[in-house]
Amino acid sequence: MSTVSQRRFRRLAVLDRGETAVRVLLSVAELNRHGDGEPMATLAVHAEGAEQAWFAREADGVLVLGEHLYTGPPDGRRRSHLLDIDAVVALLVEAGVDVAWLGHSVVGDQLRFTESCEK
Repeated sequence: MSTVSQRRFRRLAVLDRGETAVRVLLSVAELNRHGDGEPMATLAVHAEGAEQAWFAREADGVLVLGEHLYTGPPDGRRRSHLLDIDAVVALLVEAGVDVAWLGHSVVGDQLRFTESCEK
């Protein structure tokens, strides 16, 4: 019989907002209250100015990406900070995040985000 090793996640970043993000955050809080192991910290990832948003208030902490929009290369168009994959991944690594919940966020459609996280 083989044994399955289980990896315990310690820091969850939530890259979505709104009701679905709140449901995830509340579910993790419930598991933390009734679980038998070390609790998992939750971090809401958002742009500046959203610190008091419903989803951000439900998290244990927040990670701020900067202004909601940034001017992206190569065409100089304004884009959501969640589309700046390098910045998002760097923020998650710096914060010690070991798992991310994407939900319906725009980064969820980015294969490059998944590939960057796997490295």
